[in-house]
Amino acid sequence: MAAAARHSLWMASLICALYAASGVAAASSSSGALTLLPNNAYGAKCLDGSPPGYYFRPGVGEGRLKWHIYLPGGGWCIGESDCEARSKDYLGRSSAWASSVTGNSGGHVPLTDGILSTDSGTNPSFYKWNTVIIAYCDGGGYTGTRGKVVTKSGKTLYLDGRNIVQAVLDDLKANRGMRSASEVLLSGQSAGGQAVVMLCDKVAESVPSARTKCIADSGFFLDSKAIDGGSSFRDSFEKFAAFHQIQVPNCKSGAKASQWFCYFPQYALGRVSTPIFIYQSMLDNTAAVLGNQMSADNPKGTKCLEGILGAKNITQVVKDWSWAKHPLKISACNKAEQDSMLTVASTLYMRLKKLARKRRSMGVFLAKSYTHSVVAKSFWRTVRAGGVDLPSAISDWYSTGRGTFLYG
Repeated sequence: MAAAARHSLWMASLICALYAASGVAAASSSSGALTLLPNNAYGAKCLDGSPPGYYFRPGVGEGRLKWHIYLPGGGWCIGESDCEARSKDYLGRSSAWASSVTGNSGGHVPLTDGILSTDSGTNPSFYKWNTVIIAYCDGGGYTGTRGKVVTKSGKTLYLDGRNIVQAVLDDLKANRGMRSASEVLLSGQSAGGQAVVMLCDKVAESVPSARTKCIADSGFFLDSKAIDGGSSFRDSFEKFAAFHQIQVPNCKSGAKASQWFCYFPQYALGRVSTPIFIYQSMLDNTAAVLGNQMSADNPKGTKCLEGILGAKNITQVVKDWSWAKHPLKISACNKAEQDSMLTVASTLYMRLKKLARKRRSMGVFLAKSYTHSVVAKSFWRTVRAGGVDLPSAISDWYSTGRGTFLYG
């Protein structure tokens, strides 16, 4: 299982990095300048020891006192060899970053699409806001605390995710004016979306005068069974948490050994007090592959997912699904895959429905889709659930404070 765990997180880094880098060229007015933090008070560094940093685009007009902080995804690394390899590219060293975020420069998410856009038609709620991308370079989902590590090969690595976030927040308050913020939004996708769940309250506490809310996109990785009957992410996250010495705020027992448990959003969300909105595809393709919901020898995973989504609605999947009544439109999945992924879909539905029922300020958008990472993409306005498009659902949740649960 150790090899499977390493393979899963290696694949996570590869697949999520491809999503993180898949942007279109940005107009110069939308590009954000890079700020590096070589002398931060925490001594925080990227994996390779280079300084961490962030991309910043100042707000305009009424948006000058409002702040949107975005956490890109890009998977995780586990163990010395995995993190050493990661330290050689843009997900582990700042020397690989561009001086501004324009298109895929430096590999990071551009400041031009979806919820990061300056176009009012594309991003009606947040287009004027100060916008920050914390460049992801720690491999530990922004939550590691281990610090300096010397590997067996003699390479020095730095596992400083939590301190990187704190260093950026401090710099934004001291040098960018965020101390006077009236509103703060923390959002992120994939590994960054998962980190939003872990860091939402922490960011709110760092700017106590501001109204803070959070949006987690495609970060709801489930603690569930894999196709072979083993755990999907549990083994990987347990090893990952131990290697990075991650610290999840408000983790129930506070014991290091249980931090991996708190790293699953399904367990952590109940302890998040700040209003949060969850976007998740019912059959997220990245989660399905990495969680071993599909056989390793089946290259038609996407076709398999498309076939499953031939269901009329999520209620069928949860309540009365049977392959005899609702066969796949295409026969790319084997029976074990079908059962495994439908279990994931129904578990997502039930978990999120229960959480939304308990948390009146929580928003949930569970789309009948297999797309991974949506809110910072140009097509986000086309994503719908319950007859509502995603930007409208977020806008209503954000402005009214009402909880919502949209699916379908």
